[in-house]
Amino acid sequence: MPKKTTPKSQPISEKAKVAVAISGGEPVAADIFAGKQISPAVLGEVLIQLQHNQHHSTAHTKTRGEVQGSTKKPWRQKGTGRARVGTKRNPIWRGGGIAFGPRSIRNFSSKINQRVLLPALLTALAQRAEQQLIVHLPNNYQAGGKTKSGLKFFGQALDPQSNLVVVPVSLPELKQAVRNVPYITLRTVRQINPLDVMSHRRIILVGDALPNLLAKFK
Repeated sequence: MPKKTTPKSQPISEKAKVAVAISGGEPVAADIFAGKQISPAVLGEVLIQLQHNQHHSTAHTKTRGEVQGSTKKPWRQKGTGRARVGTKRNPIWRGGGIAFGPRSIRNFSSKINQRVLLPALLTALAQRAEQQLIVHLPNNYQAGGKTKSGLKFFGQALDPQSNLVVVPVSLPELKQAVRNVPYITLRTVRQINPLDVMSHRRIILVGDALPNLLAKFK
């Protein structure tokens, strides 16, 4: 079978720039995110750690002490000619416990220091800005909680496949408006991380999200 490939992010075309301008937005220049950045290799390690932090262990098998069944010895130790056995719950028997199966108590998360996380976020934003994938909508959201109103607010600034919308603080009405839109992910300035930036085709900064985001790197 042919290997599936993820579509690459495309920079905003001239036609899209005009549409974004009509929506009241403007692409963000890359030099805005100038500062202490990290190498692509370190950024890749940070992205892998963030993916591990999202990994929730759900696979779980029962040991011989957890599986249901009688604890009685199936037959006596000697004299039958059969192999000795102590319980029907042993891992060798069908329906018994699992000796070395996965356990849900396993923790895949690891701590990422702010000294690395903030430069990684700055590097990710700078890369997306160089690709002309970051748009700033200067007006604050006041369109209510209807999905139709929310989509009208963003207008042509939205990418048809995936968008990361960054707001300065939590906005319940905007959250309600976009919760049924599969190609929009909503984050606050405090919640955003490098994995969010690199896994979306377009980043839309709403209102004071841009100055608040730049203040994180000072």
